[in-house]
Amino acid sequence: MKNIGYIRNSRLTQENSVETQKTLITDFCKIHEIKLDEFIVDEGISGSGEKTDKRDGYNSVLDMIKDGELDTLVVISISRWGRCLGEIYQSVQLMEKMGVKFLSIKENIDTSSPYGRFTINLLSSLYEMELELVRDRVRDTLKVKKENGKVYSKTPMGYDRIG
Repeated sequence: MKNIGYIRNSRLTQENSVETQKTLITDFCKIHEIKLDEFIVDEGISGSGEKTDKRDGYNSVLDMIKDGELDTLVVISISRWGRCLGEIYQSVQLMEKMGVKFLSIKENIDTSSPYGRFTINLLSSLYEMELELVRDRVRDTLKVKKENGKVYSKTPMGYDRIG
């Protein structure tokens, strides 16, 4: 049985995000005497539900859970595991069924307890709402910029930006 650290960042431009998450997970595992076998990383991929099929690391972890290869999954934050309540709920249910412990460092969650399972569902709802609010703000900002003739996207190569 393996103990895995899962790491995800949304954008490749997030400097040191992967290294920071590795360090924090490694330190946590040392303190709690968890022998970490490997890190699985999804870099530059959103945690939103519609991107799950593109998250090779996430899908690899789910396969390991289904195959009974995993004992413990450690993440820095629930939001690194995902931002879709339904998917998080389903994955936690799968982990519970297969006897896999899910540990989230920042939220101090251990899903081997009823309180841990309740808290992960509550926080997952908040993370999903946060993602939806960000999408709404971006959509509104782009709409207003477009209506006012302002630049609202990257400038294509070979063109000059005006406005």
